[in-house]
Amino acid sequence: MNGKISLLLLFLVFLTSTPGVCPLSFQEVNAKAGEMAVLQCPSYRGYSDGDAEVFWTSHTVDEMKLFNMSISAEQRQMGVLVHGRILVILRASVNHQGNYSCSFRNSSRRSWISLEVYKAQSRDSEQMNQISKECYTEEYCNLYCPEKNVRFNTLNITRIGITWHKEGGSSPKDGYFPSVKKEDSGNYTCTRSYLYDGQIYNMTSTVKLDVQPSKITEKAVIISPKNKQVFEVDLGSRVVIDCKAVMMSDTDDLFWLSGSSFVDADTSLSVFYNDTGFNSREEIHMTSLIFRKVSEDDLSKNYTCKLQSDYQTSFVTITLKQKEITEKAVITSPENKQVFEVDLGSTVLVDCKAVMMSDTDDLFWLSGDSFVNADTSLPVFYNDTRVNSTEEINMTTSLIFRKVSEDNLSKKYTCKLQSDYQTNFVTITLKQKAASSSYFEALWIVGFVLMVMVLTAVIYAKFKVDITLFLRQILGCHRTIPDGKSYNACLMYYKSSTDPGLNEDDRKRLESEMKHRFGYSLCLYSPDVVPDKGEAVLDCIRQSQTVVLVPCSEDSGSGVDLLNSIQASLKKLQTHVVLIKTETAGVLSTSSSSEALKLCKAADCVTWKGKSSMLPSSAFWKLLRYYLPAPQRAPRALT
Repeated sequence: MNGKISLLLLFLVFLTSTPGVCPLSFQEVNAKAGEMAVLQCPSYRGYSDGDAEVFWTSHTVDEMKLFNMSISAEQRQMGVLVHGRILVILRASVNHQGNYSCSFRNSSRRSWISLEVYKAQSRDSEQMNQISKECYTEEYCNLYCPEKNVRFNTLNITRIGITWHKEGGSSPKDGYFPSVKKEDSGNYTCTRSYLYDGQIYNMTSTVKLDVQPSKITEKAVIISPKNKQVFEVDLGSRVVIDCKAVMMSDTDDLFWLSGSSFVDADTSLSVFYNDTGFNSREEIHMTSLIFRKVSEDDLSKNYTCKLQSDYQTSFVTITLKQKEITEKAVITSPENKQVFEVDLGSTVLVDCKAVMMSDTDDLFWLSGDSFVNADTSLPVFYNDTRVNSTEEINMTTSLIFRKVSEDNLSKKYTCKLQSDYQTNFVTITLKQKAASSSYFEALWIVGFVLMVMVLTAVIYAKFKVDITLFLRQILGCHRTIPDGKSYNACLMYYKSSTDPGLNEDDRKRLESEMKHRFGYSLCLYSPDVVPDKGEAVLDCIRQSQTVVLVPCSEDSGSGVDLLNSIQASLKKLQTHVVLIKTETAGVLSTSSSSEALKLCKAADCVTWKGKSSMLPSSAFWKLLRYYLPAPQRAPRALT
């Protein structure tokens, strides 16, 4: 826990080094996750609640200015209320954890508050708001539930009440024992409830009650610091020494002496005191001796904390001693003569980090022999961050190039550490980054992929018929005909007046090859079908996936009439049509069947080239099989 506090103090003192803002004070606030947290900006001489506006800033994730927004929708959504010196977080979470600062209008002073949020069931959560209360048997005992001294009514927050709960037992009403007993010892949790905007919010604290046998006599005593204790300090630093005492009466007095003179409470003096008053819960009184800036004269004096009571007088005397310097300020990064590879036109940030021994040490950047400015509108500027601890100061100053130019590549930049004891520096340069080989590799891969895609498209366009038939063969695309169809194709012959068509032997060979070699199921109709049986033809078409129209050379007029009668039905049924035409005819002429000519415009056409078309591997069969659906059974191997 002490390590966490040291880190917080280190960070807070860094924050107070922001240029143009004088630090006023810092404090720590703890809260449980899911409960209400209250941050209060300290007031100081010359400023009070009513005559100055307070400005809050959240430094948790992104720096955010917070004004009096207690009734804004945005502020309600954030769960943060601000009014003057009060900042309330309705339900604290890890997102609220971090540092907050506040300052008064027309004042360069700023106060810092560090908020740490613990999980509700964590060990730290149980201890952070725990106070101890000692009572004596057979006497009354009143447990106090701590509360921030805040005027919640200014934020429209209403106090509802307090509930008590004892760990593993019953709880007293209102935390009051008329006559406390030994078995009442234990941990008590008090919950203060508040109402805001129809929602209830809580703040809990733990009171550890220790019931002792009835006290007889006790004496007022100073419990810290120890007598003749020596405090090691840095010259020029701010030092606070707390004197704590257990007092038996409101008339007891605790105060500081410098030599034989009283220390004054005037905060404008170089040495003054701050009295925190009497804490009735713990019976501890504390007064703080504050050195604004430790001087050589302060090291030569004795300071006495004196407790004056009705029964005795006690005191402790302390002295200050200059802290021995055992380490030197040093720049930890970057390395001297380090070269940074950058892209022209890019934004670049180079951090210079140093461990410093004093607030008077300074870390800054030079461009050549000229100081780099903090003006963020310039093409090259710097930004400082500082974290202070009781032992050392970790500081980072960032050199920022808004857009790297050719001129930046020709200059040297120096990070210089100036302290009271030594001066050291590192010099860096910028170099244009070489084109990355991975970039060219990426371009080559993209080009290769595009080339493969184009080549694949060309190959498929040229060999799509062979590829489709090959895939049907290896994937086994022969299966039951879908959609309730009974046939792969309806084979119909029609009479054309100019097209020689297929003779009887060619027609029989065509039918045989389609059924027996290639596995198609066929519904066959010839030109001899008379028109009054056209309904039967339509029924065959309905049960077939495709209609194949074959020109016939025999003299049969009924075929033309049949084609004419089913023309409208083919369009209505949206049946796929494949039209076979002969090579001698080329493209159907105007003297051919007008019905066949109309169908050819919307159908897939295949050209019969006589005897050469009878070969199973001919272009005729490949194209006809391509236009037809997959057969019911696999075709025999082609020879």
